[in-house]
Amino acid sequence: MFDGTKFGLIFIGLILAVALNVNSQSRVEKVSTAERQDGRGFVVRLHLSKKIDSYQLEQVNFRDIRVKFNSPVRKVDTVDIEEVQYPFRNIDVTYNGESELAVLITLAPTVQLKAEIYQDRFSNDLLVGLTYRRNSFKYSSSDSLVRDMFKTMSSGLLSEKDSTDNSLANVEKIFSQEFQKTSSYDHDRRVLNAQIENEKDKLGVSMASSFSENFGQGLVIGSGISYRRRAQTGIQWDFLGGGLLEHRAKVAQLKNEVKSNQLKEKQSVKEEIYSEQYNAFIELFNKRKINLLQKVRTILEKQTKHARQFYHAKSINWENVLNIMSNLEKTKKQIESYNNYNSLNTISFTEIDPATDLPMLEIRIDQLLQGVRQSAEEKQIYQLQVENIESEHSAWRDVNLDLSVDYTYYDGIGSVLSSGSGTQGDRGYMSAGLQLRLPLPLGVSSNKELIEAKKNRLKYENKQEQYTTRKQVLNHYYDYQHIFRRYLEAVSKLRNTEEKIRKDRTRWKIGDPNFNIPMLWAHINDLFDLKLQIIDIKQSAYLKLLKIYTYVDNRPVTELVDAVGQKELYKKYGFNRSVYVWSETFNKYRRSFLTEYIINNGISKVLLSADETATQSGKVASFISTMHKHDIKVHLLAGVNSLINKDRIDKLNSYVSQIDTLRYDGLHLDVEPHTFQDWDEKMLFYQNNYIDLLQQTKSLLSALNVQLGVSVPVTYDNNFLERIQTYIDDLYVMAYGTDSPEKISESTKNERRLSGIETVLALRTGDFKDRVAFEAFMLEVSERLMFNRISIQDLGGLIELDDEVINYQ
Repeated sequence: MFDGTKFGLIFIGLILAVALNVNSQSRVEKVSTAERQDGRGFVVRLHLSKKIDSYQLEQVNFRDIRVKFNSPVRKVDTVDIEEVQYPFRNIDVTYNGESELAVLITLAPTVQLKAEIYQDRFSNDLLVGLTYRRNSFKYSSSDSLVRDMFKTMSSGLLSEKDSTDNSLANVEKIFSQEFQKTSSYDHDRRVLNAQIENEKDKLGVSMASSFSENFGQGLVIGSGISYRRRAQTGIQWDFLGGGLLEHRAKVAQLKNEVKSNQLKEKQSVKEEIYSEQYNAFIELFNKRKINLLQKVRTILEKQTKHARQFYHAKSINWENVLNIMSNLEKTKKQIESYNNYNSLNTISFTEIDPATDLPMLEIRIDQLLQGVRQSAEEKQIYQLQVENIESEHSAWRDVNLDLSVDYTYYDGIGSVLSSGSGTQGDRGYMSAGLQLRLPLPLGVSSNKELIEAKKNRLKYENKQEQYTTRKQVLNHYYDYQHIFRRYLEAVSKLRNTEEKIRKDRTRWKIGDPNFNIPMLWAHINDLFDLKLQIIDIKQSAYLKLLKIYTYVDNRPVTELVDAVGQKELYKKYGFNRSVYVWSETFNKYRRSFLTEYIINNGISKVLLSADETATQSGKVASFISTMHKHDIKVHLLAGVNSLINKDRIDKLNSYVSQIDTLRYDGLHLDVEPHTFQDWDEKMLFYQNNYIDLLQQTKSLLSALNVQLGVSVPVTYDNNFLERIQTYIDDLYVMAYGTDSPEKISESTKNERRLSGIETVLALRTGDFKDRVAFEAFMLEVSERLMFNRISIQDLGGLIELDDEVINYQ
């Protein structure tokens, strides 16, 4: 007879036994790697919750290693696998059923490692020991040194951000900084003012005295007067030519010269401080060179140490070592030379940090030529010169009008002077006179002709001076253009060299047999030389611009130039590219692959949606840090439609916390109420809720000073878009489902009409058959529809469009 109670108890016991067995099974929690302390290999640690007695290691070949567990191992959803680096290509955990587990280890093809497995004495973990084979040990040494070399480079030159702040603020500061002037105009004014005071004292009055003594019978003068001696004194006052009015005219002329002096000084301020500014520019750029060369010196010192080790490992020749040592000594001498110059020069720019990297400048020729036209000061100087010409040749200067008063005394002989016949007598008297002298002919017309001739000559001289100045400015401008072309060539070579180093690093990471250490060093030295060359070229450009600026009126230098950043030159793509990265893609690929792929594909902004596992593991923080080192922005991507509801504050606060903690650059909302089934019936309700969401989010983000962006469909009307625009910094319009520029032009017209915000066009990779078609379409719409920013939806789709995992070309 069937005993149901007994069967039930047996069944329950079996269930408990299975449960206990499952709970007693070990599980793989984590896989990590480390280099051996003796430098002879690596260790892969399998972190286990409990010890396992039965396991097996299979080394299929030099590249593929498999660890199989004979004891049951409990399956877990996720195993934390640390990011792998060379010589590992990949580590994966696979399950066959619920309890059969294997760990697959793939190595780079160029490395030869022998594998063995053993228990860790101090934990539950299993250790896979990887030891270099005897004939490959020199490669292990080289790999370690190359890794250290790239690490040094990454902390030095390769991590430097581009110049280059394109702001003209620092340019304005250095060109407007005041220096002590060594002007001769001040001395000239002192002389002119002394002459003015001298002329003011001259009233045209003169005094004359005379005395005559006769040694004979005396002189008979008119009216029968004879005298033995005569004394005479008098005062003469000249009013016109040579007199009072002429002195007053000279005062007026001198005052005009003082005004001209002041105007010329105002014009020539830049000329007066040119030499001081010139030296200050050299000192500033010397500091930039010293800063760069000190980094180079640190790298070369490490390179020298590495080179000796490479030589002893038989990886390079001694000539390679000597080249590095020579470069190191040359760098030391350059640093010493620049320091010596700066120690002798006490003039510097005090308004900016010496480490500031000034942008390269492109001269706006139209503004430059306007600046060298006749200025208001020159016109005033010309008018003053004309007034002096007219005064100098005025007709009244040839006319003399004198007033005189004289007293005459005679010691006379004869009846005229005596009281009686034959007696001697004295006589004295006063006299006054007015005398007018006119030249014949008067020459009024000839004076006018002379004045006109001098004015015409003055005009001609001014025009010739302007022509000469304009010609000189154009010559300097053409010289500047030659310097600018040298800059473009140097930046092109720099970009090419950076790409070569990137490829060297990639080859080394994947174990490419074509990786060559001396060639890497050659590329690194080229990088040093080009960066220093670019600073030299910039110095020449600024010194030439400084000279040009001395010819220009007093307008700010920033009106004459535009900043040119290296980033904008020789870009791989003709438009700014951003990309959506969803959590599935972020979890699927290693961080190193994601960063390399994003950098190589010219992405400037990443919209990242990462789940809690990726965040907690540190992968997100490490990814953001790497992106920031390459000047790539990362925005937190929130694609949660439930945010349209009112009960969203907790979710928004969690976003704000992540942004603050992980150093995101902004928040991007991909909330799509238009996908709701009742959108048509409740559109106004959802629109109002959406605006409330933006307003609330903007308020929460205000304290962090980060940007807010949204993704919207092409179906939103203009009124709704204008309401959205009020609260956001970036508007991404999702123009999906078409590969027609005409359709995109029509569907995005509302977004492109918005003023005050630049629309970002979002395109979906799934709408295109391959990468070539996708790239061609993005380029076409960017040029035809003037979209300067295009976002790719999404990174996983872009990777799938590629024939290879990473595009090395």
